[in-house]
Amino acid sequence: MINRCQGYAANNEIKVCLLIAQLQSGGAARATLSLGGLLVGSGYQVQILVTREGVSFPYDKRIEVDAVFKSYEIKPALLNRFFRRPLYVFRLLKYAFEKRPEWLVSVMWGMSLRTLILAWIVGAKAIVLEHTTINAERGLNSFFARRILYPFFKRVVVLSHQDYRLYQRSLSNITVIPNSISPDLFFPSLIEQSNGPTLFAVTDLSRPYIKGLDYLLDIFDLIKQEFPGVKLRIACASMDKFEEANSSVGLRLSAPSVETLGFLSEPALAREYRSAWAVLATSRYEGFSLVLAEAMACGAAVVSFDCEFGPKEIVEDCKTGFLVPTGDIHTFAERISDLFCDKSLRLRIGEEAKESARRFHPSNISIYWEKIFTDEG
Repeated sequence: MINRCQGYAANNEIKVCLLIAQLQSGGAARATLSLGGLLVGSGYQVQILVTREGVSFPYDKRIEVDAVFKSYEIKPALLNRFFRRPLYVFRLLKYAFEKRPEWLVSVMWGMSLRTLILAWIVGAKAIVLEHTTINAERGLNSFFARRILYPFFKRVVVLSHQDYRLYQRSLSNITVIPNSISPDLFFPSLIEQSNGPTLFAVTDLSRPYIKGLDYLLDIFDLIKQEFPGVKLRIACASMDKFEEANSSVGLRLSAPSVETLGFLSEPALAREYRSAWAVLATSRYEGFSLVLAEAMACGAAVVSFDCEFGPKEIVEDCKTGFLVPTGDIHTFAERISDLFCDKSLRLRIGEEAKESARRFHPSNISIYWEKIFTDEG
């Protein structure tokens, strides 16, 4: 039996089902729940089907969230992969025939094959929603999905115009739609900065190289030389990988001036954005950088590497934040120093950023999704 998580479905005409592996951590999970809330707010009946149960983020309870497997069924000792795969297919088909969605949305390329097959069997229309850039993963599976499967989708939704230009070389069904931001959490009326110099960053300890954890701590070492009392607070996904990630950066995550906060709820993230003197993004590449958009909406001054692809389309350099060439840790540290030494600059950039981030409000993003469902429906 499919396991029903919290939530209920609104009695609306058009059914949209989003398929994703999990909703327990990561930017993709938060972006999926945000998209679900955006769509139910626009009058669609929204279902999210996850591979394993559990939701760690707040979401609109009009969304119907279902799980193929209960948590205990994921454990290999109880249900090994040989038996789990056919059971997954059976439950997926049963769910699709019961719910009869008109649109199926694959969140990331990893769900694309099953989404296409399911759409063909039940007569639904299929969309794939990318979360990373086309250059991020170059394995055989991602190549197969993006080169062989993507042409069969009604629409391939990417998060940046830079990514759009790369996909456009081989695909004609590309649309750019950035992520939306929760208006209840990330658009405060006031900016509340801490009394002391504090930096904040978000990382994933299972991907320290991609997220530029080494760059982050190198930059912090430079800043400490000028501002000995500065603190670095890091929200970390995948804390089970802490020892391995800490070892890769010379145990600097254990330094007294570095506080690893573990997984943070969205309200807690919003508080960190509002109180930090600067929010840092040091990834080597991004699909969009939801963290930057959220931090800006909270009125934070952001400093980011100008990596592929998202930051340049979110941050306007020297106006709504600072963009630094990827890997240039000395210029990055100088930008932080500028913000620390000039409170008026910090506040002005924060206010400009907050105003700029309004383009990611759900009311603005919903227009793009409505166009897809209207034009392709």
